Amino acid sequence: MMRPRRHAGFTLIEALLVASVTAVLLTLAVPSYSEFTARHRLLAAAEGMALDLALARSEAAQRGVPVYLLPRAGERDWCYAVSADPGCDCRAPVPNCALRVVSAGEHGGVALPAGQPVRFDPASGRSDGGTAGQWRAGARHAAEVRVHAAGRARVCSPSAPMPGVAAC
Repeated sequence: MMRPRRHAGFTLIEALLVASVTAVLLTLAVPSYSEFTARHRLLAAAEGMALDLALARSEAAQRGVPVYLLPRAGERDWCYAVSADPGCDCRAPVPNCALRVVSAGEHGGVALPAGQPVRFDPASGRSDGGTAGQWRAGARHAAEVRVHAAGRARVCSPSAPMPGVAAC
């Protein structure tokens, strides 16, 4: 007599159970992943500005002329330039006056609501000091790039603490 063969595989109920558990896990994971990426985009933009401030300070000493970081604030159309020309506009189609230009297109989802120009003295490397840029990503994440009068830049968190970032 022949025995009936059993078919290997999943039943429809098993497949639906796995799909529903996966959907629940994704529903829990997606918001935290979005927060994670927003925070890291924000920090990348702020740390990039801090590095460009160090570049401006170095270029001032090397060239023997004042060098500036010139931000143009905005929600989606912000930019900043590192330049020896205090009137350099990073929004110009071809900013020939700039040593370096950074724009919002390089840091999607990050806004620069406020920024102030920073000038570096060629002889001492000193700056005017103050807040070079205030950064925001989403409603919960904010960072500032502050410049000490000695010319050193640092990234800090003005409100809610962020892992790896000191409070302002």
